Amino acid sequence: MPPPDEALSEATDTIAAILKEAVELGHAIAAEATGTTTTTATAQRGIVGSVFGDNLVARATQIVSGVIGSLVSTVQSLFAAFRGSNSGTPIDDNAVGEVSDDVTEWAGGYVDTVGITEVTDVIEETVFIDWGNQGIPEIIWVTEPDACPLCQDNADADAIPYGTEFPGGDGYPPAHPRCRCHLSMP
Repeated sequence: MPPPDEALSEATDTIAAILKEAVELGHAIAAEATGTTTTTATAQRGIVGSVFGDNLVARATQIVSGVIGSLVSTVQSLFAAFRGSNSGTPIDDNAVGEVSDDVTEWAGGYVDTVGITEVTDVIEETVFIDWGNQGIPEIIWVTEPDACPLCQDNADADAIPYGTEFPGGDGYPPAHPRCRCHLSMP
């Protein structure tokens, strides 16, 4: 197992690489939707690349820090729940095993949620910026059939001027963790 600093660095590098791929996917989605050629899309990436460049590493660092902070908080809460009013009492091996199992179950779902949400955010932000650079005048919010009320309200707004917030207060998806919505053009 690598030392903690090395593990954090590896996690941050991995997440930054995934976010870079999400940016590229966002560029491809925006180019396909507007019929922009690869050459034109590549030329426009200079502006978007400068927006995301160093920010991807900072964003990855923020994601890793957030996951670690949530993990520590969850472990502390679980141990406090096992101790109850006996805060000075040592925790036995059975309690440690139960906390470990609970944390493992929670962490898998949490990390998955964070990953899906962050990748969606980067893709949609890239599409949004690319379309702004291309002068797209209006955008629409597209939902899945089982969308939440917040996202459905955004979709019901129909086409809005580029740069205007949707009714839920967002300029582009995701509106919440695990949001499956995306932008489109009218």
